[in-house]
Amino acid sequence: MFFLLTGKVLMTVYGLPNLDRLLSPGSVLGLPSTFTGHAYSLTAQAIAECDVVHVPQAAFVDLMREQPELCRECTDMLGREVTFIQAALAERRKVAGGKKVVRHKMAVGS
Repeated sequence: MFFLLTGKVLMTVYGLPNLDRLLSPGSVLGLPSTFTGHAYSLTAQAIAECDVVHVPQAAFVDLMREQPELCRECTDMLGREVTFIQAALAERRKVAGGKKVVRHKMAVGS
């Protein structure tokens, strides 16, 4: 995960520009990945010169143990991420025309 100290970063969801977010100093980038270990699904692009600090997962978890109030802040941030992801998924469905793809398995030997 990264902390944005200075500058501005544009976070984008591929193909859905109306869901772009502009992050300013004090923002956290990649918090969900800190807990899941999976790659973050948004693209970050610096739109102004930035200073960022990378915080390794183990160091962040240690910091959360030392400062329990940080757990509440992380929960709030993750809640906002879930809301954002839900909006992105709804927008993808809208862009796709609301069509569901149904796949059928064919029996072998049919």
